[in-house]
Amino acid sequence: DWSSDVCSSDLTPVNVAPPVSVPHVVEAPALVVLGPERVQPITQVATPVTELAPRAPHALVVEDSIAHRLTVARALEQAGWIVETADCARAMDAALATTIFDAVFLDLTLPDARGREPLAALLARSRDARRRFPVIALVRDIFEDRLARELGVAHVVSKPFAVGALEAVVRLLGAMSR
Repeated sequence: DWSSDVCSSDLTPVNVAPPVSVPHVVEAPALVVLGPERVQPITQVATPVTELAPRAPHALVVEDSIAHRLTVARALEQAGWIVETADCARAMDAALATTIFDAVFLDLTLPDARGREPLAALLARSRDARRRFPVIALVRDIFEDRLARELGVAHVVSKPFAVGALEAVVRLLGAMSR
């Protein structure tokens, strides 16, 4: 539990695809009981079936720098991801409590949490979740890079972001989420 009034706790979802309803006729053997000894078969039963449009992968970007948060969010959105953002650990916890994510991008230096503790907690949560998700560390120096790798993140992206490196991680995550 991160207790600080430093962050806005705003979550911003984008690119939400609505479900698509497709009527189908499903053939299934069925019986109608007309009495104790009379049973009549029914050969076809019409049942409406709702199919969902393919689900876009869902990412959480936790970064206090607006510029870095938007850079990562845009790269994900351009690759077809649904993106929510958080600017502090408290907002991250709120998002993780209500949404299942396919990936979480975490800045290791947040205003209300820094370094090992928040990263270790997120990694533990990612392994115990109903649906596991990779954690991508957004690091500013070699010390954060080393810490992230020691704790076992899926990927490390250094700031300032090299667009090619960020896009490569997004492509790799997209392939993994399918």
